[in-house]
Amino acid sequence: PDIKRVIARIDTVIIDEAHPLVHDYRGRHLVYLLRRLERRQNRRLQKIALSATLADPNDVGRFFGCGSDTVCMVEAVGRQIAPRLVHLLNDSHELIALLDDLYRKWDYHKIMIFANSRGRCDQIHEVLNRGSAFRNQVLLHYSNLSAKQRSDVECRFRKQSRAVCVATSTLELGIDVGDVDAVVLFEPPDSVAAFLQRIGRANRRSATIHFWGICRGERAADQLLRFLALLFLARQGKVETPLPKLLPSVLAQQIVSCLYEKKRLSPAALKNLFDLDDHSGGSLPVDDTFASLVHKKWLRETGLRGIYKGGWRYRDALLDHRIWSNFPETEQEYSLIVSGETIADIPLSIVRQLDVGDKVLLTGRRLRILWIDEGQNKRVLAEPTQERLDDKEILWVGMGSHVSLETAQAMREVLKSSNRVDNVDAHGLFART
Repeated sequence: PDIKRVIARIDTVIIDEAHPLVHDYRGRHLVYLLRRLERRQNRRLQKIALSATLADPNDVGRFFGCGSDTVCMVEAVGRQIAPRLVHLLNDSHELIALLDDLYRKWDYHKIMIFANSRGRCDQIHEVLNRGSAFRNQVLLHYSNLSAKQRSDVECRFRKQSRAVCVATSTLELGIDVGDVDAVVLFEPPDSVAAFLQRIGRANRRSATIHFWGICRGERAADQLLRFLALLFLARQGKVETPLPKLLPSVLAQQIVSCLYEKKRLSPAALKNLFDLDDHSGGSLPVDDTFASLVHKKWLRETGLRGIYKGGWRYRDALLDHRIWSNFPETEQEYSLIVSGETIADIPLSIVRQLDVGDKVLLTGRRLRILWIDEGQNKRVLAEPTQERLDDKEILWVGMGSHVSLETAQAMREVLKSSNRVDNVDAHGLFART
């Protein structure tokens, strides 16, 4: 009853960081939920979508079902980008030297380092915490760390006068970490949207964004080319345009959610509610999805013609609390417990690489594995160690970094141009530390 009263009073919905939602699972869920909310209240809601990296504001308005009276307010950001692209031959020694230079010669006291993988974050965190000007002042932030650990890192980085925070994409969006003197990109990100979000964390009160891009390893030349392409797009104000996607599982889950709310359904009512003609992509004919749910025994007809209730699949999913999400089941996770405190959730693919007695670098810590509980509790017990680590390198399994179409096309344009370092000036392109 309290929730119903709160819902009845909603007039305005603010959608912050709208760009990752457009044509995405979560975004399409939100579109359907807003439509259901408007139907329940029998009036339109005021919708305000905010983002610093949108390809087409009008496309966002169409996606979220805004009317013809939608107002787009666009403010061009006049901040200049000052790139310093650096080639590292030896990751450990030269990275330490670079950070020492940033602290002592450039007077940078708060630095964010973005890497493209959790394993790389662990390695950078270990190197800098033991041998740089920021020794014991280096923090780590990525999704597998517990919510408490991530919150503590954000608070410490915000309050400390001198610190480095090493992160994946978890700190790209919206989290307040205070003033940042500079951003270091350890290898280029996969898209101009991610590039702008990451470098935008630095020098927010300044007219110029200073960022340092690190190229390394045998693919250093390719990484340089990608950095130049990202700069080319960013200076033109171009970001990726999300592609419309057909997301049948979202509509199916929303129909099941309506069944939970109403107990009975009719195809006509659902068609009136969910058939969207907004050219936003991702919408499917309700009749096809409804027929599929009936065929697969999620729905079955009642004694009243045209009225349906839950089938045996719906009943089983409801008992298992599995009707409120269409997200696929993720890899089984184990709690990583260090000195009695749960610090992270690590996937089974990581646990399979561990043996009792291993001394490994994991979640930014040197750990000795004490026990792996594969029973009902699913946990890994470990203790901090200062001993030499084993040669075993923990490999995180993920989708990897994929170059966006727009970035790949810009890379081609840079290669074809007569001046391949156009507008990079003399900011330290491949300067040695």
